Amino acid sequence: MVYELLLNVKHSSLQGQNAKEQKLNQAQRALLGTIDTGLTAINSAQTDLQNKADLPDLGDDPVSIRKYFLVQSINFTIFTMFLQCIVIFHVLQQHKKYNSAVYVLI
Repeated sequence: MVYELLLNVKHSSLQGQNAKEQKLNQAQRALLGTIDTGLTAINSAQTDLQNKADLPDLGDDPVSIRKYFLVQSINFTIFTMFLQCIVIFHVLQQHKKYNSAVYVLI
């Protein structure tokens, strides 16, 4: 029964008038509609897969540029904190009475 129904789908239009002429019941017409929707989705997906997506070069999109500048900003912040620590360490080492404080900081 289902095989015959699928053969009819292959050779005929799935629209309501043709399905009524073949004296299909409501469940069979619903099945044909579901099959038609599935075939349409498959054809659409097949067409989408055949078309190449138009994507910008990697690194040229706004998100990549924003991420690059964010990472640079974080790296710069870490570097300046490191330099500040070196300066504080150097200044404290110049004063003999603060030598013990230098080791506490380390």
